[in-house]
Amino acid sequence: LAINDGELKTGDAISAAKVEAEVVLDGTGVNRDRKVIIYKKRRRKDSKLKRGFRRSFTKVRITKIAA
Repeated sequence: LAINDGELKTGDAISAAKVEAEVVLDGTGVNRDRKVIIYKKRRRKDSKLKRGFRRSFTKVRITKIAA
């Protein structure tokens, strides 16, 4: 999908397009984000739940777009 001078192009018209990118930051090891803690509690005995969640990510920089 591409828009060039107000004209919309899809499919085979842009199938030869290429994008070059470089990895800026990998979301593993030291560069990880904070963990989100999910805690649910109800008014019953042993009725609680605690879980952690951390989304993985990769930050990229687009260096070149060739059509």
